[in-house]
Amino acid sequence: MRPINEDSAATFTIKFRNNDGNLFTPQSAQYRLRDVSNDKVLRDWTAMPTLASEVALVIPAELHVINNNRLSYQEHALAVQADTGLDTQYSEEVRYKVKNLKGFK
Repeated sequence: MRPINEDSAATFTIKFRNNDGNLFTPQSAQYRLRDVSNDKVLRDWTAMPTLASEVALVIPAELHVINNNRLSYQEHALAVQADTGLDTQYSEEVRYKVKNLKGFK
């Protein structure tokens, strides 16, 4: 995945798959965003408003702020969980980089 520029929104396509690899629509889903580089939770578990087998999740620009100007990139982790506590529970995490455009010091 290409890095996301700081102060920019990003859209992630979430595809919910069962154990057989088939798409399914969960009863509930939530996501969390962490700044792994600085050990910060940027957005704690938040319910996803739209449920379908494939969802476009927009991470707003204000969550892609550089928290440490000594780094040229920050690593973020987007975790998604569906059907929490049910037999069909699904969890996934993707990591990506946020590029420091203002230059690091």
